[in-house]
Amino acid sequence: MRVAIISFSDNVDHQEIIYSLYREIENKSNIYTIGIRDPKFIAEFDNHNLFVNAPKRPGISKGTFNIREYLKLLRIIRQLHIDTIYFESLHVWNLPLLILLRKVKKFHVIHDIIPHEGDRQEKVLKVFNRLIGIFSNYVVVHNRKYIDYLSKEYKVKFSNIKFIDIYKDFGKYTPLQQTKRVLFLGRINLYKGVEYLEEIIKECPGLSFDIVGRATEETDVYINNIKKYNNVNLTLGYVTNEEYYKHLREAELIILPYRTATQSGVVIDAYKASRYVVAFDVGAIGEQIKNHISGELIESGNIKKFSQALNDFFELTFEERKKRSLAAWDYGMNKFSIQNNVQEWIKLINE
Repeated sequence: MRVAIISFSDNVDHQEIIYSLYREIENKSNIYTIGIRDPKFIAEFDNHNLFVNAPKRPGISKGTFNIREYLKLLRIIRQLHIDTIYFESLHVWNLPLLILLRKVKKFHVIHDIIPHEGDRQEKVLKVFNRLIGIFSNYVVVHNRKYIDYLSKEYKVKFSNIKFIDIYKDFGKYTPLQQTKRVLFLGRINLYKGVEYLEEIIKECPGLSFDIVGRATEETDVYINNIKKYNNVNLTLGYVTNEEYYKHLREAELIILPYRTATQSGVVIDAYKASRYVVAFDVGAIGEQIKNHISGELIESGNIKKFSQALNDFFELTFEERKKRSLAAWDYGMNKFSIQNNVQEWIKLINE
């Protein structure tokens, strides 16, 4: 079997997954990665890591129709005699490969089984998901909750749906610092519960809140409302991967007051940074958080209980908070690290 692990994503999260996965596979002789040129994720690359000038945006854009570069991609796959492809992320360049490479066994991950309500790409994502269901041999998902929905909505046979956790690159435990800082991190969209933040901040006057990420226009009114609070630090706009993890390490607690979600990469990144989380129990987030061990799961929309969980955490002694920090890292390391779970991916590919 000759395998290509492919992600054309410009997102460092997807790049981390494919390159750390490749690094952990012991026998690399028949394993290759194909990704976007000049990746943001820093790794030691070798001649099995191949790069193409793919468009940075996953949807249709100017670079989508770069026929010369796409023919180069096809030549790479054929010259390497690839017989199995694992698509880690959605991209418009995946679709011709799914359709044209009929003799190749194709796995494709669907991250957003239910596209976020109000997302401008909601309808496009549904079409992409349907096409992935039609032309992939196997659809790979990172939660069990929405397998039934996926099968019915996109007409995919249960036998063709495979579950595997998200596996990321974990480092050593990062000791907790006594900062009393609470972090809301990531793209600031309505579905992430930005309208809940003001009430949570008012209920926790003794805590410092860092709100970090690029905000969408529809969230402006909520962002303007929370600017007036002295215990809020806003960092709006793009943050690098290094800045992202710096914010995680400087916080004591990570919050996810989401209205909806499939699963969340922020939860796993919090574990990587050895940080406890508090989240509304929406979507499949409950599959990522072990309640009272790696974080707190709160009834959806119950702002009073959510705020109380934050205050309760900081009423613990610092020694107790450090124990929770270590427990979060330990849980993430065991369940979500590529170091401990690479064999699960290999078993999936060999099915």
